[in-house]
Amino acid sequence: MALLSAALWLRPQASTLQAATSPAPIHLPAPTSLAEAVALSSRGQVAALIQGGLAAARNGETDAAIAAFRRAADLEPGNPYAWTNLGVVLARSGREADGIEAFRRALHAAPNHPDAHRNLAILLDRQGREAEAARHYRAFLSRSAADDPDRVPVAARLGEMTAGKASE
Repeated sequence: MALLSAALWLRPQASTLQAATSPAPIHLPAPTSLAEAVALSSRGQVAALIQGGLAAARNGETDAAIAAFRRAADLEPGNPYAWTNLGVVLARSGREADGIEAFRRALHAAPNHPDAHRNLAILLDRQGREAEAARHYRAFLSRSAADDPDRVPVAARLGEMTAGKASE
């Protein structure tokens, strides 16, 4: 069984990309209620935790990365970046079953999140669960940007899987 040679990828939360590349402060609208103030504060905290988790993961600080992503997911359970990045770190540290669960939680929060589909497919493929993996590879291909560089290896692996089924 050939495996997709692509690696699992950590990705920053989309809304944190500008903050990571620009030293300028992020200007948020003034809250109109206490609930809105808490939500804005929580979003900022989640973004900071995700950035901290990414930095920890890059530095090989697995436990710190896991703690940061878990805290971000606790604060904002519907954040697919927190769950997806947690899944990547867990899988890279040999905890594939926990990684699969994190990717499933990311997809529960955001069913169209392409990175969660792709990463879940890779882990399922590694476990020999090709039918499930193929479903998530297809979901990644249908939801990812046309210029996403991961589309080529995913399409190739899906082709291998389909050819293998035809020869059986």
